[in-house]
Amino acid sequence: MILVITGCTYVTPSGIGFTHEFAAYDDRFINSLEKLAAAAKSGGAPAILQIFHAGNKAIPELVPNYDVISASASSVKSGDFMKRVVQSREMTENEIQETIRAFGDVTKRAIKAGFDGVELHGAHGFLLQNFFSPLFNQRNDRWGGDLEGRMRFPLAVLQEVKKWQRISIPLK
Repeated sequence: MILVITGCTYVTPSGIGFTHEFAAYDDRFINSLEKLAAAAKSGGAPAILQIFHAGNKAIPELVPNYDVISASASSVKSGDFMKRVVQSREMTENEIQETIRAFGDVTKRAIKAGFDGVELHGAHGFLLQNFFSPLFNQRNDRWGGDLEGRMRFPLAVLQEVKKWQRISIPLK
């Protein structure tokens, strides 16, 4: 099966990881998402919107108040991806819950705009990986600790997204 999968689309204003990136954190983006979905589906393949939050790899100058958030406070050292050290702070319980809901809200917008589904971007050190990584997740609450605790956030995001996903596309 052929799928058309977009690049990263951030789910909250604090989740931007690149300049000129797709956004879907507000209903005002539905019109442009409709155009993107129509173009992606024009060849007959299902269209999938890849969604993510950059976590500790967000660009401080592009997030509100330069406030980079992650599973835990951390410093991402400069390299090819980031040209300097970026300090993130640990997300609050409220921010965790809001971000989980944001993934669901973006999924609803994607479906409304004509996408057939979403793909969760859980690699490359972005927020979902920040949580399941023992290196970046140093939390002492239910969102950290052992593997079960560290997986709690990514699995909560998955459950929220599954409430709104229309189809399941088996990969072979």
